[in-house]
Amino acid sequence: MLKLSQWKGLLVVATCAIASPAWFASQGIAQSGSVVYQNISEQYMAMNHPIADSSWKLSFWSQADRLVDVVAGSEITLAFDQNGISGSAGCNRLMAGHKVHDNRLEISAVGSTRMACEEALMSQEFQFVKALEGVQEFRVNGDNLIMNYQNDSGSGFMVFSKYDEPSVNSMLNKPWRLLFWTKSDSMIDLVADSKVTLEFAENSISGTGGCNRLIGGYEVKEQQLEINTLASTSMACEPELMTQESEFIQALEGVQEFRVNGNNLVMTFQNASGSGIMVFEHDN
Repeated sequence: MLKLSQWKGLLVVATCAIASPAWFASQGIAQSGSVVYQNISEQYMAMNHPIADSSWKLSFWSQADRLVDVVAGSEITLAFDQNGISGSAGCNRLMAGHKVHDNRLEISAVGSTRMACEEALMSQEFQFVKALEGVQEFRVNGDNLIMNYQNDSGSGFMVFSKYDEPSVNSMLNKPWRLLFWTKSDSMIDLVADSKVTLEFAENSISGTGGCNRLIGGYEVKEQQLEINTLASTSMACEPELMTQESEFIQALEGVQEFRVNGNNLVMTFQNASGSGIMVFEHDN
């Protein structure tokens, strides 16, 4: 993969040479008026590699002809498969639909989770989602994916590198501590000084409901999670801890979907008492 300094050098050179309209017509490239886009089109026009079943990580991008680096410590990823696009915008998980025709790419119905992160990450995420919604063309060059976009803020391009997305098990297989949960649209904090945890291993889970130890099994299919055969020890604690533990176990038994985003695990659940979300944090 080209280093960022090499990409910047390539684009600086591009600003010194503007191809004629006849040249673009002969190459079948739509003119943009952006010298940067002209250069990207010229370099990657002949490359025609599929993006199906591939994963990518954003290396850098451009906004208004400026090169922009990814916020330090953050990671923006996209994975394409026959069902659509999934990935991370640096804070929230993303999902979207897409259509490909030759080198044309249309990304639609972009949705995301709704976690709040630092201001710099939220700003980056907002701009990235807008860029995705405005994507027009793409090129694949070995381990690089280049997409150009146009939206109400202007035009630009995004450069991604090949990315081996961690397996679901490797993302789950760590200790987690419950931060809070929701039930019937109300946010619920944990009982003061209590600790509710989960740890995933190969097809099994363990943890504590705040009073008793828990064990059980689980199955994963894509982003669907089923937790089953839960059992616990039989200690007696204060009534409020026992109530919290009972409701937590019921929520676990009704888990439907999950997302892992960095140090957070989010699970949705549905049971006889209603629906809600549980938000966990990696428990170091």
